[in-house]
Order: sequence, then structure tokens, then C-alpha cells
Amino acid sequence: MFQLIAADLDGTLLTPDHRLGSYTASTLKQLNQKGCQLILASGRHASEVSDLRNTLGLPAFMITANGARTYTPTNEPLLHKDLPADVVEAIISALIDKPGITVHLYQDSGWYFNQYDEALLSYHKDTALPRFFCNRDALPTTFVTKLFFSCHDTHRLAAYGEELQSRFSDKVAIAFSLPWSMEVTAAGVSKGNAMQRIARHLNISPKQCIAFGDGLNDADMLTTAGKGLIMQNADKRLKQRLPALEIIGSDAEEAVATYLEKTFSLNDPGISAAMR
Repeated sequence: MFQLIAADLDGTLLTPDHRLGSYTASTLKQLNQKGCQLILASGRHASEVSDLRNTLGLPAFMITANGARTYTPTNEPLLHKDLPADVVEAIISALIDKPGITVHLYQDSGWYFNQYDEALLSYHKDTALPRFFCNRDALPTTFVTKLFFSCHDTHRLAAYGEELQSRFSDKVAIAFSLPWSMEVTAAGVSKGNAMQRIARHLNISPKQCIAFGDGLNDADMLTTAGKGLIMQNADKRLKQRLPALEIIGSDAEEAVATYLEKTFSLNDPGISAAMR
């Protein structure tokens, strides 16, 4: 039986309005009582994932900023890796004047960006994450956890990603959390690598983990786990990349909770009817 449960947040564990459903929360609490360890795995800032963990009220490992910041349930840092400042400067200079591009970055202090992108902001509307609007010359370049770019011309953004990968391949990791959001972290940073670090911390194999995701930034986590599950609402490119993995229901149906309830034979009478 799996000892570790890893779940992406937006599009996976959270409902489409980016909230934790009561059925999901109740299911996770039952699993915690059975001794299962939980990993909240997200591209989000550490402070947002921490707020969600507090709302849930359960001990959980946190993979944040796609693995650039990874923590134990008691907030002991397991991974802490920033982008080199010269690489941040070079990438911002290369893309900031491209058509349709908005530049974003995370430091531990908050989220910095050079333009408002309402679609991306909607994912974070209910959080207390500090946000800082900066002109191009004021964007910080040191102690950057994650650099990311939004562009609603997805084909153009994918081409920019190929350019960056070719130019900085040994210095960065590039992933897409959404088709229109490209995320850049230091080389070696990924949810899969972070999950392996957590498994070593627990002295278990990553194959004792079950993982759920919906974006390309979840791909290596899903293949590193003993069992990876893809959401019905996932990015079609993830489904194409990992055709052998099982596809479950959608985030709107709280499909992660349904799958876990069945897999772990949870039998709290009436939980499904009462909590969905």
C-alpha cells in the first residue's frame, strides 16, 4: 500500500475556483489518521501553500515553486535553490520586449511582475501573498526562486521556451504549469526531484508514493511515483506525453478524493454522500 500521497493543487486537488472542497479535506484527514503522509506539490509560492496547509489543519510536506522550496511538515527546509542572478537578468532581457509577454518572479518576500495579468491573478485572488508591481528596471534579479512568463499566444510562448532551453539548457529547468504560463527554475529543480528528496527523508522509496497532477510541470512527479494519475481536465500535452498513465475524473468532481477513498478502502459511513 502507498505510504505517501502527492497532489498538485490548481487543477488537481483544488476545485476550479481554487478552493479545497470539504469532501477532499475530509478524505485527507481520514488518510492522515491511517498513517499516510501528504505532499502538497505546487508551482505556487511557499506562503500560499503554507496557508492552504494551515486551512487543512494537517501535517504535510510542501513542494513549492515547482520544487525550488521544499519543506517538511514542521517547516524544516529540504530543498532551497535559487536561479543565478546573471541568468535571471539574461532571460528577462531576452523576453521582456517580446509581444504579449508579462514577466513574473518569486522571491521569498513575495510576487513581482511588470504588468497585470488578470487570468493569472485570478488563481491567487484569495491569498495574502504580497504582490509588487515593478517597471522593467525595478524587477529584482537576486534570490529569485522562480521566474515565469505569461502569454496567451500559447504557440508563441512554446517557441520562447524552446529558445530559452537551447540557450540556457545547463542552467535552468523549464516547465509549463498552464499552456499560457511558462516557469523557469534553477537546473535540477522539479516536483519529481523534490518528491525523491522527501522519500529519502522518510527512508522510503518514491515507488511507495501515489501522485496526482494536471500540468506539464507534474510530469516527472507522476512518472517518479509508484503510481501516477492524470486529471480528466489536464493539459492535453500531459496526456500525450504520458499515454500509459490512468486518467481519472476532474477537479470539479473532487476526483482525487474519490480515487483515494476507493484505493485506501475508506469506509466512514455516508462520507461521500455527506461531503460532496
